[in-house]
Amino acid sequence: MDSRVYDRKGGTTLNRSNHGKSVVVGAAMDLSGKTKAEAYLGQAKRNYVDPAQKDISEAAYGAKLTWNVNELTSLIGSIDRGIEETTIANSSGYVNTSYKAGVEHAIMRNAVLNAGLGYANNEYQGNTGVQRDDDVMTAEAGAKYYFNRNFSAGASYTFRDRDSNIVGGDYDRNTLMLKLTGTY
Repeated sequence: MDSRVYDRKGGTTLNRSNHGKSVVVGAAMDLSGKTKAEAYLGQAKRNYVDPAQKDISEAAYGAKLTWNVNELTSLIGSIDRGIEETTIANSSGYVNTSYKAGVEHAIMRNAVLNAGLGYANNEYQGNTGVQRDDDVMTAEAGAKYYFNRNFSAGASYTFRDRDSNIVGGDYDRNTLMLKLTGTY
């Protein structure tokens, strides 16, 4: 359960504050010593304070399968579905269903390469007008070097293509990230 309260400064009349809850059951298991699986299934709901906003209630589910091909390489696939927030006019939020597949390979004990593909469908929910429906494709590749267990450096590239049923909603985006990470 969670409550989200939004400060409505700047003259906006729409109150996006809401209360949500998700009830799910799930399991995680080691299938073979090399393969691990996780899955959950349930219901997600968001109730909006403003009566102009449509409440959203949808199935929530997800699964992840990790296959350690050998000590250096892992294949990972996942599915996730849930309710997300939006600031788009006439929409309360959207139901995001995403599918991902990727590979991770350690070229050395402290250096890892990764690549992946993804697809997501975002179904916007609202009371009025044509509701937006976006299909988002992603392709990514990256590398990470661990200096020790607390510090790492990495680089990644992501290509994202959004195809929308709303005029002006389509885009292609190229993102290059350089990262220094510290954990404790």
